[in-house]
Amino acid sequence: MNKSAAEKAIQQFERNAQPVSANLSNEATIGDIKKLIKEISKLASALVVAIDN
Repeated sequence: MNKSAAEKAIQQFERNAQPVSANLSNEATIGDIKKLIKEISKLASALVVAIDN
């Protein structure tokens, strides 16, 4: 497993999956949910590649 690639993927996920509003009391929007799904998919793909390397 390529540990540094996995760590980088997780860091990118944490950065990119944030909701539009920084206010924690705001509800998630449909856009926030779609963004989260897209970012989870990217993270999973990157982890699979890291495992193979």
